[in-house]
Amino acid sequence: MTALRRNTGGNVLAIAAASVLPILAVIGGAVDMSRNYMVMTRLQQACDAGVLAGRKAVGANRYDASAAAQATKMFNANYPKSYAGSYDLSFTPSSPDDGITVNGIAKASVPTAIMKIFGYKRQNLTADCAATFKITNTDVTMVLDVTGSMGWSISDGAGGTTTRIEALKKATKNFYDTMASASANSGARIRYSFVPYSQSVNAARLVKTRDPSFIVGGNIADTVNFSTRRPVYESTETRIETLTDVDAYECYELYSKNQPITGWWAPSNDGYTQGQNATKSGDSSGTYTFQYYSWNGSTAYPNTYLRGSSYWRTCQRRSIRKAITYDRNAPNARFLRYDYEQVATPINAYYNTLTNGSVVTRPSEHGSYSDRWAGCLREPDTVNSDTFTFNTLSGRIEPTAAKDLNIDLVPSTNSDRWKPLWPEIIYHREGNPNKVSITDSSTNPPYTYGYVYGACPPAATNLAQLNKSAFDAYVNSLAALGGTYHDIGILWGARLSSPDGIFSSNVNETAPNNGFVSRNMIFMTDGELSTTVYDSNSYGNEWNDHRIVNWTGAYWDAAGIQAKQNPNHRARFLALCEAVKAKNIRLWVVAFATSLDSNLVQCASPNSAFVSTNAAQLNDNFERIAKSMSDLRIVQ
Repeated sequence: MTALRRNTGGNVLAIAAASVLPILAVIGGAVDMSRNYMVMTRLQQACDAGVLAGRKAVGANRYDASAAAQATKMFNANYPKSYAGSYDLSFTPSSPDDGITVNGIAKASVPTAIMKIFGYKRQNLTADCAATFKITNTDVTMVLDVTGSMGWSISDGAGGTTTRIEALKKATKNFYDTMASASANSGARIRYSFVPYSQSVNAARLVKTRDPSFIVGGNIADTVNFSTRRPVYESTETRIETLTDVDAYECYELYSKNQPITGWWAPSNDGYTQGQNATKSGDSSGTYTFQYYSWNGSTAYPNTYLRGSSYWRTCQRRSIRKAITYDRNAPNARFLRYDYEQVATPINAYYNTLTNGSVVTRPSEHGSYSDRWAGCLREPDTVNSDTFTFNTLSGRIEPTAAKDLNIDLVPSTNSDRWKPLWPEIIYHREGNPNKVSITDSSTNPPYTYGYVYGACPPAATNLAQLNKSAFDAYVNSLAALGGTYHDIGILWGARLSSPDGIFSSNVNETAPNNGFVSRNMIFMTDGELSTTVYDSNSYGNEWNDHRIVNWTGAYWDAAGIQAKQNPNHRARFLALCEAVKAKNIRLWVVAFATSLDSNLVQCASPNSAFVSTNAAQLNDNFERIAKSMSDLRIVQ
């Protein structure tokens, strides 16, 4: 036995035989673990893809069966059936917070290849995943076209119709919902500013709150030049004048006919020149006539042969003054006609109606009309050029003499300041700005054109955090009226968004989390520029004021002026687009019911221009913008 124990021949074979099962277990376990890892990786990837798709499908709606189906569809697309022999595959998406976060649980069983020898026939794998929108601090300035065409009907994308303005309201509200979902529980600050525009922008309250001196009108002597009309009146004033110690002849033949009484009285004593129907010195518009009234209390004509001191009595004459005047309050004023001209109009009383609730009498009418300033503004001095460019080095639009296009302008002189827009008194007249057009007496004579009353949009707002109720209430106030002046809309959007302008303290306000602020502007329009030469707008009345077009034609030609007007406004618009983007503001452009022309594409930031042919597409595009502002990410 001792010899046998000491004999080692053939031990290797015995040891090898004894090691087969342990080695098989190690190798088999490694093979099966490798396959399980491969399946688990694919399962996790498919799970992540599914919840990302499900969260994206939530959009402005709540989490529903459609979003769950989209999640499942994406999971299946990323996990081939029977991948690596797996079976009992399942994917269950859900949302514990009604769409803010979409969770997923993916399960699969993988058969073992070798470990089944040891009784392990399957490995059950489970992957957990979750996706949500996360968003940084975000400022959004909405520059919205609310011109007359926004009241037109359009397809709702589902077989029915709606109006463009109602489609816009729905799209902006859904935009808010998407942003609110993305920012829920994130600590991010979301602020909104609105700039509804047509042919003007209602921003007076914002400017006046910032500094009342930025607008002409705060001083009692302030005036604004308007192309308007003035009612002309004939005033008749009668008075009885008395002279004592005159005889009958001196009374009737001299004093009553405004003739001198030698050594006693002369017409110059009361300022009248000699002679009947005299014109009073210093009052070129007043004509005076004189009539006998009474002598010694009798209105009968006196016997003029009664002369001498023994016949001295008190003489009275009637003086009648007739004057042509613009003063509606002149004595016995009778309306004659209108004079059409550019008038330096007192503006203080109208300026004050913005905040004091009062009204003022409309100076362009002889009837009883009263106005209150809605808040739309006329722009500072500008240049009627056809070429405008943004200089990236100086950060200014050239020519720089166009003060209105300096989006960071801080007014210091009257040429820099904004002026109240008084649309109800604007009238077109034939001829150049200096010509006075006199017509016959009618309420609305030929060759005059009033403003589209009520075209002043709702008041623009500064960047502010809004709850849903406040946001929806503002959007519901939007109405469609007026012409389409893109440049005035984006100009005010730029002013309210600029970190360097008069509203910079609001724009640069630090977010509560001290984080980075993403600045965005959404410019939505349903059409191309639509200007007129007659209507009042933020640049006055183009037919007579020529603040946009440098008209050098031999005669005033409406078609010719308008042919130059639109390109000039377009040049201003494109230069302003570049100025906005230079402020690190992402500029989103949405064309609604119109083509996405080259100007709109050029205006937008890269990959930020969208076209919407119906209401459903408008809603989708606003949702896409909201999602682009957010960051869709895996959180588990």
